[in-house]
Parts: sequence; C-alpha cells; structure tokens
Amino acid sequence: MTVTPTLHNLTTATMSLPRRQAIAEICRRAGAWIIEDGVYAAAASLLPPLATLTLERSLHVNGLSKSVGLGLCVGVLALPPGMTEATEANLARNASDAVAPVLCGSRGMAGPVTSLHRSSGT
Repeated sequence: MTVTPTLHNLTTATMSLPRRQAIAEICRRAGAWIIEDGVYAAAASLLPPLATLTLERSLHVNGLSKSVGLGLCVGVLALPPGMTEATEANLARNASDAVAPVLCGSRGMAGPVTSLHRSSGT
C-alpha cells in the first residue's frame, strides 16, 4: 500500500492517528507492506509517521526539495531492520544519472544514516 498520510496532494488532507493505527493493523494482519510518502510530514504534522507504527513492514520515503528548497535534491529512505544492505546493493546496481542521492538507514525514525548513495557520474 502506498500512502501520503500528511498533506495529501491535491486534497491537503491529513490522516488522523486512529486512521493511521487502523491502516497499520490491517497491513500487519494481511502481511502487506506500507510505502509511506512523507514529503510534507516534517513541515506539517505532529502525528507519527505510519512507518513508526509498523517498523517491520514499512518504508518511509522522504526528500528535502519540497520542505527545504527546490535545489536540494536528496532523498531519504528509512528501512526496517535487516533491509539496509540489500537496498544499498539494489541502489548501487540500478542507480542512474537521473537519480538523486539517497540516504539509507535503519530506524527508529531518528536512527543513524548508514550510507549515502549517489548515482555514478554525478
């Protein structure tokens, strides 16, 4: 499931905490993964990211171009424990010049960034 729980584009709707908890529980029971687009989360929400409610089954994708500045093209991918190495290898194999640098790290959402991936030739 792919969701933008905070300031959804075009509606600007933000999911309530009970709705986030319900989605997390449904995905946990179904064995489904959550890919959370958190592009506006830092600027607008005091609610926890879905990724913090389902640490084992979610990817939190974020970037800095919309919240900090248009010229700052850096992406952030917060991963469940145990997925960092495989994701780093996949990024290294499949990155192209069109891909912005990506910071990868396991979480707690405030956990350390373990690596910076930059496409070759940039």
